[in-house]
Amino acid sequence: MIGRLAVATTWQGRGLGKVLLVDALKRIVTLGGELAIHAVVVEPLDEEADTFYRKFGFLPFPERKDRLFLPTATARQLFRETG
Repeated sequence: MIGRLAVATTWQGRGLGKVLLVDALKRIVTLGGELAIHAVVVEPLDEEADTFYRKFGFLPFPERKDRLFLPTATARQLFRETG
């Protein structure tokens, strides 16, 4: 679970959230080779955060609409495609 990934409001809109998320996902994918990590989970605080994560392919849990997940296999594939 990624907890409280956030950018101060004065710095929002500059792509910093994307940089932080991509860095976190790269670290998770790297560790996934050593640990049994099957998915990355987030709990967006608001609709804007929900939209942000969904742009990266995060999906809602069927039973928990306030919680999203991204399979590590999906993240791994994204990094293969982008180099």
